[in-house]
Amino acid sequence: MIQHYTAHSEQAKFHALVDNVKRYVAIISGIRAGKTYAGARQALRMAWNNKTDGVFGIIAPTFQMLKRTTWREFKIAARPFIAQENATDKIITLKNGREVFGFSADKPDRIRNATLSGFWLDEGREAKE
Repeated sequence: MIQHYTAHSEQAKFHALVDNVKRYVAIISGIRAGKTYAGARQALRMAWNNKTDGVFGIIAPTFQMLKRTTWREFKIAARPFIAQENATDKIITLKNGREVFGFSADKPDRIRNATLSGFWLDEGREAKE
């Protein structure tokens, strides 16, 4: 499903854990290790394969981070699979009808009202309590 992406060894371990072993997985590594890149592609896979009525959440610590990196990288990964996008509200509808919503952790009340089937939290260490 994901085109033009060859995971390096640590990214491949992450994908294998998410797909086959664990419910919650974190990539903890240095700057420029490919966390956001791998996370966006795994989020796409999870959103596309969602079997529930809930939406898939893309979460960044702040709205600026969501716009600048997290949402942008997800859109790059999902480009061939996007049927519709509401750029203002950060909502993507995939070609199979699944929905993906973008959230920022600096406004957690907005996340509480969503019924999520799963989520990807990028740069979680930067989120406030």
